[in-house]
Amino acid sequence: MYSTLLSVIIAIGLIIHEIFFDLDLPQIRRLTIGGSVITFLIVFPLLLITERLFDIDNKYEIEKLKKEIEKLKK
Repeated sequence: MYSTLLSVIIAIGLIIHEIFFDLDLPQIRRLTIGGSVITFLIVFPLLLITERLFDIDNKYEIEKLKKEIEKLKK
């Protein structure tokens, strides 16, 4: 749940960053809501995929640590 919320916030932040820091005022006037929605629909899934890839490695490490803890308990 928290990861999805974080991904939504980051996706929106990236769109805002692109609009205000990389565009001139005449270019900002040409932006549409549809373009922002499409950008969000592209950025949001990419963030989720990236997060999942990093989470796979974390799950492996957690399982490894759990096995070591179980060995130490025995």
